[in-house]
Amino acid sequence: MDVLIEGHLEEINELLTKIDDCLENGRAVPFSSRVSVDKAEIFEILADIIQVIETMRKKFPTEMRSAVRVVGDKDKIIEDAKEAKERIINDARSNADMILKAAEAEKNRILDEHAITAEARAYAREITETAQAEMMASKRSANEFFGEIFEDAEVMLRKMLEAHISNSREVEHKYNELLADIYDNRSHLQIEE
Repeated sequence: MDVLIEGHLEEINELLTKIDDCLENGRAVPFSSRVSVDKAEIFEILADIIQVIETMRKKFPTEMRSAVRVVGDKDKIIEDAKEAKERIINDARSNADMILKAAEAEKNRILDEHAITAEARAYAREITETAQAEMMASKRSANEFFGEIFEDAEVMLRKMLEAHISNSREVEHKYNELLADIYDNRSHLQIEE
């Protein structure tokens, strides 16, 4: 393998390790399995990865440039998926918040009218459970949606990679490693239920 290519791949692996470190060392979000990370730091690492890929692209032959362009498309797909995920999650949170606020308001109204306390608690609990069930359903829908996007992206990437790198076993091997990194990143993007 070309020493120059190997050096760039090592640099990309180091940057991916930094992303993993950010996720591992991120601050836990209370009452969830989520982690809060420094958005600027992640974007800086992604910019470094893009810069390394751009450097590699300038040095590769025409077939390799075409294959790198295919891999570059995955970034747009992943970015679009992340944006869609955020919108769905924000909508689910917003809907859950509205339902929870409505439940709280209804509970207070019942208590203010001196209704039976047990009935008020049961009603509020039912509304809360319904809100939580709807939020879980939204999360499941989001997971299914992203699963389909990643499956489509995987199929597309496999087809494109097969078309572009059929003449080079060594290049095919390195792109399979990148595909494995996509699988790893996919697991980090899964929404916890």
